[in-house]
Amino acid sequence: MPRKARENIIAPGLLYHIVCRGNNKRRIFRAGRDYKKMLSILQETKKDYPFYLFSYILMPNHYHFGIETIELPISKIMHQINNKYVKYFRHRYGGFGHLFQERYFAKVIDKEKQGRVPFFI
Repeated sequence: MPRKARENIIAPGLLYHIVCRGNNKRRIFRAGRDYKKMLSILQETKKDYPFYLFSYILMPNHYHFGIETIELPISKIMHQINNKYVKYFRHRYGGFGHLFQERYFAKVIDKEKQGRVPFFI
């Protein structure tokens, strides 16, 4: 059965609450080095595809980002982040199959309601 099409709102300046979970609630960060690698990937991606990162939370089995796009769609940004991290993780720990559960969750945040810098839980 095909998956449901993602709501495809593409406009500069959209603010997203992004959540991405490990497959079957498994750990995606196993050591301090893994957290550092994700932060490094965020920095690399910001150079390639500029965006504003308002917040991040890295937990053992998932992460949250507060990202505002500048000109590119969030899908391009998230593809690079997740793709680079999966390659790193598989190189370090081996294994096969999906690291992340389904696609990342992305909710557009109303900046007018929340103020310029929202608070994410």
